[in-house]
Amino acid sequence: MSGTCNVSERYRVALMVGGVMVELNSEIARLEKSCEQLVTHLRAIDRNSADACIRRADLYAMLKELARLKRKRERLEDELCISLAA
Repeated sequence: MSGTCNVSERYRVALMVGGVMVELNSEIARLEKSCEQLVTHLRAIDRNSADACIRRADLYAMLKELARLKRKRERLEDELCISLAA
């Protein structure tokens, strides 16, 4: 009976992590798209303008957030693998 409990618990964790992963992947895709658009905009404006300075700061903040989300996704993937292997 305890084997059944462990299996169902592992699948519950897998489903929960899977749902979080879908949301996380959507947010990562959204941020990647925004970064690409911002880079395109930066290429079209004067690099010494005030707007370019602001946009570079925005891009830097977005890239930091993107890196944070990708690290989080990697941790969740590791946790999922561990929970399914147990």
